[in-house]
Amino acid sequence: MNSCTAIRRVRRALVAGVTLFALSAFAQSGYFLVAEITGVEPVETDAGVVLHIKGTIDSDAFKRAWLKIGAGTEPETWRYVGQKRKYPIKDGILGEVSLTEFSGSDVWQVVISVEHKDGSRKTARYPVRLN
Repeated sequence: MNSCTAIRRVRRALVAGVTLFALSAFAQSGYFLVAEITGVEPVETDAGVVLHIKGTIDSDAFKRAWLKIGAGTEPETWRYVGQKRKYPIKDGILGEVSLTEFSGSDVWQVVISVEHKDGSRKTARYPVRLN
């Protein structure tokens, strides 16, 4: 084995070792980020019918979460709805959206986005069909 080959092997081993160390530290840090919509439920209120968006938004270092809706199966534009969430919610109501927000289409996409304090984000999408 010549010295160039030996140097390349050492470099590959160092890169692999650093990568494994970084992945191990990441796994041990307790990092997690969850964005999940499990369903929607129409609810009659004094202000009219709203859709309760149900699911989970959670993280080991939760920063915020927000809801958006878009018309069609692959929306070209999105509209923010509801309030931004500053606290995790587990298996609960993530927000509510008035049915008046869903005008102009029979098919909609509801999206929840969750942001970790490190800036990473996770998004979940849920289709809604109005009949």
